[in-house]
Amino acid sequence: PLSCAPTVDPECAARETAGLVPATHTAHAISSSLAMTGALIGVVALTVAARRYGRGTPLARFGPAPAA
Repeated sequence: PLSCAPTVDPECAARETAGLVPATHTAHAISSSLAMTGALIGVVALTVAARRYGRGTPLARFGPAPAA
């Protein structure tokens, strides 16, 4: 867990900018980035599969928009 919330607390944001927070803040940023990358890869993979194997499905038609 984070020691404070930098998006809500200006003092916490200043400490985070100065590098005075625990390493959990960096670990949180890395894990969040990996999660978002995985979600994007999943959307792209599902859209490609739908377009390749399921012609006419809503995902095949509208999937490229969220993937972009």
